[in-house]
Amino acid sequence: MDELSAFLDALDRTAPDALTRCPAWTAHDLLAHMVAGTEEMAQLIERAAALLAQPDLLEHGRLALASMPTLQEARRTPRPGDDLLSLWGRAPDR
Repeated sequence: MDELSAFLDALDRTAPDALTRCPAWTAHDLLAHMVAGTEEMAQLIERAAALLAQPDLLEHGRLALASMPTLQEARRTPRPGDDLLSLWGRAPDR
């Protein structure tokens, strides 16, 4: 009997409200968590496969990176909120 079959067999013999080794988790809680995690992993794999199927993905990434400013340029360019940085640590007028 493989591990999955053994797990499913044990699950069939376990009451949903039975406590598990995870404190405060019932058998139902643990199974629901495992199913939700499996569904999420399947969705992530499908999304990744769809992205990798795009032939121009690498070129798109190169173009996106090329359009970004260098770190040196980013430090020189004024940004929204820069004037707020000058006020940092000053006491408000009352």
